[in-house]
Amino acid sequence: MEYGLLLYCKLYHNLESFRKKYDIHAKEPVKFPAHITLSYLRKDLSSFEINDIIENLSKCKSFNLKFSNIIEKNDIIYLEPDLEQNSIIDKINDSISNYIIKYPKSGYHITLAYNHYAKINLSMTDRIKINKLKNDIVKQPLEVKFEKIWLVKRNKNKNKNKNKNWFRSKTINLK
Repeated sequence: MEYGLLLYCKLYHNLESFRKKYDIHAKEPVKFPAHITLSYLRKDLSSFEINDIIENLSKCKSFNLKFSNIIEKNDIIYLEPDLEQNSIIDKINDSISNYIIKYPKSGYHITLAYNHYAKINLSMTDRIKINKLKNDIVKQPLEVKFEKIWLVKRNKNKNKNKNKNWFRSKTINLK
């Protein structure tokens, strides 16, 4: 079994609608909500270790992050938190560092659009919305509240579409 931790958040309706349209992780069969991937955990975790992770994470407090940058690449569009705020996420990971095997390759971010290595083709209307959002959040950063962490699991099954097997195992509410 493989494990991961996601910082769950709710986005404004227009951003959530955008995600549902362009992010393959927001569509069936995965249907993950907006989130920041915190870390990936060891595959050999015992029940005791999982309970220890949950106990440590449940001591963390809910928090807000500000986002003032949208990064656009060929196959992904994402919100990047202001750099000084990464320390909040690092502290959460530090509380369970013995169980972590790796961190997200692309850093901490909230994905708005993802197409698994294929070019994202935005409609003209959505292109205008993204450009407007880029300008708006520079002036007034987008503030997002994080109140939950999801422990997710994935079977070792070697399907072509690995994401298909991820599922939420436990919701950890932050104080």
